[in-house]
Amino acid sequence: GGARARTRRRCAAAVADSPPIADEKAYEACDIAFVTASNDEDADYTVLDVTVKDYPGLVRVSAWVLNGLGLRVERAFLETIDADDGTGVKLARNRYFLTDARGQQVEDLHLLELNMQEHCTNCAPSVADLHMDTWRQNNVGICNEEHPEFTLVKIQDENRKPELLLESAATLTAMGYCIHSATYDVSNEEDAPACDIDDLACRGESSVKSSRQTPSGMGAGNVSNARTLVFRITGSYGKLSYQQASGLLYVFGIQLDKQLLLSPL
Repeated sequence: GGARARTRRRCAAAVADSPPIADEKAYEACDIAFVTASNDEDADYTVLDVTVKDYPGLVRVSAWVLNGLGLRVERAFLETIDADDGTGVKLARNRYFLTDARGQQVEDLHLLELNMQEHCTNCAPSVADLHMDTWRQNNVGICNEEHPEFTLVKIQDENRKPELLLESAATLTAMGYCIHSATYDVSNEEDAPACDIDDLACRGESSVKSSRQTPSGMGAGNVSNARTLVFRITGSYGKLSYQQASGLLYVFGIQLDKQLLLSPL
């Protein structure tokens, strides 16, 4: 009824208006990754060095970035060492020997360094952010507020990617999440995320029909083709936590927006 609609609108607005999860204001402290890339140390490969305070998932993050940039790891030497300041801090010191898709050295070393430093820098969230209910990054929103049992993952598909459903479902399954239901329909900011799969009125059936009618004086080619893919999911212990939502947004960011990695930051 009206209460449900208000909750749906509030959550949809929060997802749209909340700051990206990578906003530096959302963190109390960051361990900066020190990154250098060189084509002078080896005649055949680009040598990439990454040094940062060790943390779980660093190798995965590095691999996602390199994959997103379309680079091949020809050799790699990854180690954990003690910091030389006597604090007992463990440092990850990773060296990669890379080529591009043509088997050549990487041309844009600055872009490689920027992307690796941005993604490998490890930041701790503030206490307030650990209790957030909505998160957003680019065209992906995650919301815990709308449904009492499930986390909603909303993906705006502006370009109608034919592989979106397969890639998204595979990502969620690979990360251990259970998909309880899903919809893929004409984008509707207010209604799409919260609807039951069999609730046609809630899903905007009437708006779908009207949107397919060509307005007077307009050609059919002007009708929007945008779609929204919505999953209702849970993890092992129910709704996603901040850490789980952050990791999922990161993976979707690499998967869905690889082209962003190929442009200067």
